[in-house]
Amino acid sequence: MPAQNYQQAAPKKKRTWKFWTCLGCSIPVVLIILTLVTLVVIGIFNSQDPPTKDPPTKKTPIPQGNKEEVEQEIGGARRFSIEGSYTLTNYGSYGASPVLAWMAIIQDHEPYQRIISQSISPAGYEIVTDEHGNKYAAFEIESLPPGGAMEFKTTYEVETNEVRNYYGNCLGESIAYYLAPEVHLESDNAGIKTVAQNTAQSATNDCEKAFALYNYVAENITYVGDLGEGRGALTTLAEKQGDCTDYSDLYVALMRAEGVPARFVEGVTYNSDPENVQDLKHDWSEIYLPSTGWTPVDPTWGKEKYNRAMQFSRADGIHIILTRGRNLEILNNAHYFSSKWWGQGGQADIDLGEYWHVIAAEQAYRDHDWDFDWFALHWLAIEKTEEGLANLRESISSKGLIDFLISRPAIEELREHLLK
Repeated sequence: MPAQNYQQAAPKKKRTWKFWTCLGCSIPVVLIILTLVTLVVIGIFNSQDPPTKDPPTKKTPIPQGNKEEVEQEIGGARRFSIEGSYTLTNYGSYGASPVLAWMAIIQDHEPYQRIISQSISPAGYEIVTDEHGNKYAAFEIESLPPGGAMEFKTTYEVETNEVRNYYGNCLGESIAYYLAPEVHLESDNAGIKTVAQNTAQSATNDCEKAFALYNYVAENITYVGDLGEGRGALTTLAEKQGDCTDYSDLYVALMRAEGVPARFVEGVTYNSDPENVQDLKHDWSEIYLPSTGWTPVDPTWGKEKYNRAMQFSRADGIHIILTRGRNLEILNNAHYFSSKWWGQGGQADIDLGEYWHVIAAEQAYRDHDWDFDWFALHWLAIEKTEEGLANLRESISSKGLIDFLISRPAIEELREHLLK
């Protein structure tokens, strides 16, 4: 049949009623067809699980229960230049498009740390916040071709304070959050409950429970270096060894088993040892005490007796917080940074490289007498021998811990008590 050349004809007024009548009859049919086509198209797209740049479903912020007035002693301030970098490199034969990434960022946490300046790259990111109050830079990169690389970088100037939180008589109201078991924080496990109860059985309040469990973790777990992915509190308790993630997991789980709010904290630390400047990522804990509110505890750094007093309910000015909370949904339960992508025609082979630099831009002033007081205090409190004092002095100097001093009033108070 030969093709026909259709042309628009002028409407005939006498047949106008027939045209509208036919059109009216056709509308239901047309709508049905369009509906069916739409459902088919939607089904096809849904079956392909299309990428989305949205982070996981936003959750209701967790009440933090921060106290307005806490008896604190704030010591010397420090300033650090901090640089964190994550690079995604595509070693595969296929490109990736799109590439989504989320990077935890440092923020103000008074009185412990304050951001002086900050830069984030590449541009075009969005700041998102999770239920713990953590902030992330969220990126959407159009594509990452084979052999291509993309760096996500943050630089900061951060000022920190040394802070001692006093817990007084440990009276007051607590909070009903950060008490439930989680992945890696198996506070409902019978073994963890038994250890927590036995360790804290003579404690009369939450502060005594917290210190007893802190001593248990510090004295019974052997530090074995970075083990990679966290194994959880239960495995750490069974094997009696772990890294900083494991120490924190176990301490938080034991605290929750005893009904004391506790949470996991992740960040970076300053290391003055020039031979070990890359060992900067670190995990520790925060606990909620009735008369104090949230206060830091680092059971990993507290494993050495000479440093134990400095890591309980005190901030030494060299722990910089990035995130709070153990299983962070925005990071897909990862640490510091997370990414995902879709291959173009095949699976892209993308590798993550990262580094952190923390440089002391400004040292806090130190009185030489304080150094002597610090040595003398621990000599009296722990070693009580000349040999012990010599060993303590050597170990503190070698670990760069000579600057981690509590205030003179606190030293004098403890010394007076120990000399009785």
